[in-house]
Amino acid sequence: MKLKDKVLVVEDEQNISNFISTVLTANDFDVLVAQTGAEAVSMITSHCPDLIILDLGLPDMDGMNKHALPQGGPCVVGPADHRRFGAHARA
Repeated sequence: MKLKDKVLVVEDEQNISNFISTVLTANDFDVLVAQTGAEAVSMITSHCPDLIILDLGLPDMDGMNKHALPQGGPCVVGPADHRRFGAHARA
């Protein structure tokens, strides 16, 4: 049996974390979800994820302070609010 790569999704918005989790699960990843920075710290130390997808705007932690997280896998940081970063502009 092949071990699946483990991805931790740190996102406080349920619809976004559900979407990301669904896509990752469909692509054969083992997905963990945390809604706060504190939950993420706990999951990183107990599950050692291979990759962390981190929201910039968490209720208890600024995603830009990812160095505050315990050492885990590589960390991908995404925008907290697409309107602030210009992603709402479409051609």
